[in-house]
Amino acid sequence: MEKSRKTSLIVYTGFIGNGGGVVTHAKHLSNMLAEIGIENKIFSMECIPGPLKYIFPLIERLLNRIFPPIGFEVRMRLTKLYFDVFMRDNYDYYFFEDIYTVPSKFLNKSLIFMHSLKRDNLQNFRKISKIALNRLYELDINMIKRQKDRIYVVSDEYKEKVEKYYNISNLKVFNNFISYDYDNCIDWRNKDNDILFVGNLENRKNPIFLIDVMEELKKMDINFKLYIIGREKEITKKMLNKIIYQKHLEENVEVLGKLDNKDVLNMMRKSKVFVLPSLWESFGFVFLEAKLNGCIVISNKNLDVPKDLVDYEIELDEKKWSRTLYQILSASNDIIKKSNLDKYKRDYAINFLVTQLKKLS
Repeated sequence: MEKSRKTSLIVYTGFIGNGGGVVTHAKHLSNMLAEIGIENKIFSMECIPGPLKYIFPLIERLLNRIFPPIGFEVRMRLTKLYFDVFMRDNYDYYFFEDIYTVPSKFLNKSLIFMHSLKRDNLQNFRKISKIALNRLYELDINMIKRQKDRIYVVSDEYKEKVEKYYNISNLKVFNNFISYDYDNCIDWRNKDNDILFVGNLENRKNPIFLIDVMEELKKMDINFKLYIIGREKEITKKMLNKIIYQKHLEENVEVLGKLDNKDVLNMMRKSKVFVLPSLWESFGFVFLEAKLNGCIVISNKNLDVPKDLVDYEIELDEKKWSRTLYQILSASNDIIKKSNLDKYKRDYAINFLVTQLKKLS
């Protein structure tokens, strides 16, 4: 009699339809599990019945407006309570895309991915009390210590940052991965002078800074076009277009809004440079996708992003960014550094995953 296939559940506590790096990770993980013969399902907020799926994030937003950032903790506790009560132990393995909502009953058969911590997402709060920050610190450190043996950080750089901040050691790393033909990256020299930004339109991603950079670049008398791709959040297309109009950059900057992943990758294949001046990143699938599609990658300095995925790290200075872009767009020699992308390959990730799952069996 044929042995039944192993089953697994990937748990993401956001809305899959909103996209983002963690969603990308969940989808690639799902494909990889299927490839090694493990049936799997993705559980996201869309799977919670009725209006309850919207109540948790609504409570988070309301409380964060009044007592930031307590909304993060309340939503986490409500979501975890829902999982404790309603999530049945019907799977051989569980994969959690955050460290905050793992029911204790599933811990011994779970892998937990640390993409970020709540302290990394405080840019939108103008004022936070020391008491609230200390409470958040205690929440993070307790979650990490309780689940340390099951947690995998998504990059070496972010691991080092977390260990230093929380004074802990020996966290494990499972690098983000992607299925792609790594041996056929597109040559940037055959592309037009297109510049591409991909990310949510929010303060953390810092798209307004890029418009200021383009204003400086325009003074240098070179042809270029910046395309801004992303889902509206606290920054809207209307807000960006108003700034573009005020700076007379209508011919040089276009806000495309949200596109599906296929269209984003097509834009990367046509673009010479990928830019992301984020205030914070822990890995960023978009860096890897840009690199694999032949873009020269520029980022803010001191992000927790693998160094292999960034060609230029520059502090947030409009003139420095514009000068670097001018040098890239006007150059004809090979200025892309050689990167070791092996550890982000699907085959590497599969071998690593199989090894970790054997420890849970």
